[in-house]
Amino acid sequence: MKQNFDLTENHIIVCGYGRVGRQASSDLLNHYERFVILERDEKVIDKIIENQQLKYINGDATEDEVLEKANVRKARALIATFPNDADNLFVIITARALNPTMKIVSRVAKEVNMDKLIEAGANEVIMPDKVGGTHMAQLVTRPDLIEFLDTLLLQSTDDVNLDEIQCIAVPDGEKTTIASLSLRQKTGVNVVGIKKINGELIHNPRPDIKIAKKDILLVLGTPEQIQSMRELIQNCDD
Repeated sequence: MKQNFDLTENHIIVCGYGRVGRQASSDLLNHYERFVILERDEKVIDKIIENQQLKYINGDATEDEVLEKANVRKARALIATFPNDADNLFVIITARALNPTMKIVSRVAKEVNMDKLIEAGANEVIMPDKVGGTHMAQLVTRPDLIEFLDTLLLQSTDDVNLDEIQCIAVPDGEKTTIASLSLRQKTGVNVVGIKKINGELIHNPRPDIKIAKKDILLVLGTPEQIQSMRELIQNCDD
């Protein structure tokens, strides 16, 4: 059994290195998390080996022996990313029996199987067609942030919302900035992102970032604040 993983604790186990597993692993790497990938396909293992930052065990995550090699009893969390719900179910059942307290996030292919995976011991069940492996990793590494963002998306209209507003109140061929528009001072809204007309997405933009006509601003605020901003930057009376 190929592996380059030494026993550790308080780590994360990623089961499977397909598309979703790669997304989850990339996010974990970017946030300097300790994790190990369990992958049964030797051809996939050869690809994993090319990245020296990745720790792996070549084995079937549905087997007790492989999970034991990954020190599942002392792991902080497990992410099951297999495309087959039955495989994820076996992993959850086995892992939960070996570690009753760790967090388990599982992929599910068919919505009708979500309850089964939760009953088997998964804390969170995700359909990757709706959200990807990155979101699965974030549920493990930054659960409070994800809960906060999910709450924002599901808030009632009386609370803080995320919204998008297209900027119209800029003359053709000209540009302005967030600072010069005084959006925060005039409306109370926070601009958390900008999608440029060319498709570029800017996260947490600086006040001096240039805004052109038809750029889309991603904003955070109450419905009243957002409406005030909408009236301000969509006013065509230049």
